[in-house]
Amino acid sequence: MNLVSNISILVVPRWVRNTVLIILATLSAAYFALAIIGIVDHQRPGWIEAGTYILGILIPFLLIGLIVSYSQSGVEALIARSARFLDETIPSLCTLFNEPDGEFRNIGSRNKPSAMKRPDILVQSAQDLAIANYIVTVRPQAPFDANADASERLVPFRIELNAHKANVNVLLSCEAVGSGRAAESAKDLFPHSIGGAEHEGYWFAKGFIEREMNDKHYCAIVAVKQLPDDFLSNPIARLAFGQDLILMLRAMLAERPDLFHLASSTAP
Repeated sequence: MNLVSNISILVVPRWVRNTVLIILATLSAAYFALAIIGIVDHQRPGWIEAGTYILGILIPFLLIGLIVSYSQSGVEALIARSARFLDETIPSLCTLFNEPDGEFRNIGSRNKPSAMKRPDILVQSAQDLAIANYIVTVRPQAPFDANADASERLVPFRIELNAHKANVNVLLSCEAVGSGRAAESAKDLFPHSIGGAEHEGYWFAKGFIEREMNDKHYCAIVAVKQLPDDFLSNPIARLAFGQDLILMLRAMLAERPDLFHLASSTAP
């Protein structure tokens, strides 16, 4: 991995960034105070000039040293960036489960579009692990069947990232899937949604696996998608994967809401 690649995946911990901002704010205040003193007190202009000069020389080295000392690169940076993507980016994209709820407006009007409210999300993740579990509470949007129950549903899913692919589990109600799930493919349940996902590069395993999440038992669809080599250093690639995933889940919920637990259900 060359220098440019290492720099592109460099991860600086949030507390280091905050510390740098505090140092910069403190120094800005100090410079401002020294300037005021230099204007008001004409007896010590040399001392003020020397202090400002020394601070100006030392601070770039201090900031660079602080960032380099605590930044991560190589494998550690990739793992940290994977975990951050799962913990921050995926939940932020869950607004795609919703439909725009603002009023129609003329393009030339000054009214700004309303901000989308993110649905309720439970996340189970770790800062040094590229695996995360999610449970989103949301209503089906634009259901395929106009007579389908539009009550709030639980949409549990799991993402496992490695360097070149993502494993995605979509968790369904075992009772709704039925006892014949071993011989039934996911595409039989979601012909439209999975057909579109396959077009976008997803591969779906035959049959189902059983999973436990948040003390509930589920039957899971297993999907795999190959990721580009620059996935973790390319924000466009990460955004595209996250958007495709949430839109696939949204389509599944709209196509077969009955396969997801009701949000008010306490059934295992």
